[in-house]
Amino acid sequence: MKRIIQPDYYEAFHCIGGDCPFTCCQEWKISVDASTKKKWHHVNAPDANAYICLSDFIEKKDDTDVIRLLPNMRCPFLEDSDLCRLVLDHGEEMLSETCHIFPREEHVYQDHTEKSLVACCPVVVDFWKDRKQISFDGDVDPLNPLHFLKEAKGETMLLLIRDLVMNILYDERYTTEEALLSAFYTLLDIRDSFPSGALKGKDFLQYMSMEYSDRLYAAISSMEKSPLESLKERNELFLDMTENYRQEGRYKKLLEPLCEVAEKLEDLLEEEKSREIHRIKALMEALAEAKKQQDDFFRNYLVAEIFTSLHIPGSNLYDLLMQFEWLMMEYAILMQSIFLDLYHSGVFPPYERIRELLVLIARMTGYDEADIEEYLENSFESPIWPLGYAQFLLS
Repeated sequence: MKRIIQPDYYEAFHCIGGDCPFTCCQEWKISVDASTKKKWHHVNAPDANAYICLSDFIEKKDDTDVIRLLPNMRCPFLEDSDLCRLVLDHGEEMLSETCHIFPREEHVYQDHTEKSLVACCPVVVDFWKDRKQISFDGDVDPLNPLHFLKEAKGETMLLLIRDLVMNILYDERYTTEEALLSAFYTLLDIRDSFPSGALKGKDFLQYMSMEYSDRLYAAISSMEKSPLESLKERNELFLDMTENYRQEGRYKKLLEPLCEVAEKLEDLLEEEKSREIHRIKALMEALAEAKKQQDDFFRNYLVAEIFTSLHIPGSNLYDLLMQFEWLMMEYAILMQSIFLDLYHSGVFPPYERIRELLVLIARMTGYDEADIEEYLENSFESPIWPLGYAQFLLS
């Protein structure tokens, strides 16, 4: 039997249904797998006067079968009580695979299986609050890569590299942003030092040494920063990432106020009005200081995301780099949304608001590998960034 590795809170998860503060049954593209689609052809819809069978609720979006949402962007099976009509009438076996497994994710490797929970669910996000670090159940602890270094080759070595990145994110000498930059530098260094991908166990050990860690810390902490220019870049990324959702009218209640502030901020940063720029700088400093109070939470969020998505079965080091860039973008856009909220209200948002923003950003950036690569290719000179751009984005 294959060993299973999972966060220690995995088995504690349960859907809270109508009590959920951010339902997954609204404003999201909910895919319908082929088996469910076939099943729905033979089952009457909840409202037989409007539709003949459940399959009449399916439409094509981006070459994928999805549930056609109502004009108010709610799933047609979602009751006013935020309970699912399909489950109430037919049981969970009538749900599509996406609805049935969300927010669980499972990756099957040659010698083990990894189970995780994704950030698109507010119940999952709550697991990261009020704990120093995430821990894992299983025979192997991803936060102690040396446990299976002797097995390291091919896919296992890529998983070790992922686990090294998780360890760097928990290094409290760094700010969260510096930890991301340190991890990205390490990934770039591995790529450049071992272009064939033939990284050996003894080579991996150098990246875990105190000597390497100290040199990396000195280099990252001494990098120059351009806070206002970086804020401008994050603002542009935020507007770019939200554009399609605004056009489709998705997450309108959440996005429109933030985007209006972002557009105002864009003009202010271009004009460089001294009085307002002074306020912006003061709020940036206030954000950095307030964020320290929730530092463990943000690190837990990033480590959980790295465990879930940095290495997917069949991927290579190039894929790892793109996935990590995507995570840095996700984090940068999240920080920008928090800043926009702070800029608008003048008050650092409470945890419940940060959770709402995190879930929103996680849902908007939930691309698959092919779409991530396409976005990076179309948006940047190279899909693999130089370290300088990552530093610019996170300053």
